[in-house]
Amino acid sequence: MAIIYSNLWKVLLDNGMNKTALRKKTGISTATLARLSANEKVSIGVIEKICATLNVQPGDIMEYVSPKAAGGKVQLSPHAKTLSLHKWRIKK
Repeated sequence: MAIIYSNLWKVLLDNGMNKTALRKKTGISTATLARLSANEKVSIGVIEKICATLNVQPGDIMEYVSPKAAGGKVQLSPHAKTLSLHKWRIKK
């Protein structure tokens, strides 16, 4: 499964904010901001801080994309790079 945060960057633009302003207002670390930028996992606490700061719901800033449905790649937006997704193996 893959959670992408491309909608977060759109919300920031709509609110006239940049990533640095978001980091300062929420108190998240630069490492956490880097994980968000790379569409990596972050804690639900981080999502709560962002939602409270921007007055949005989690679905407004993140989206689930199935790796199988996307054929191993997800197109984030016309302005973003393509994210390659890894296929996970489950040991029985």
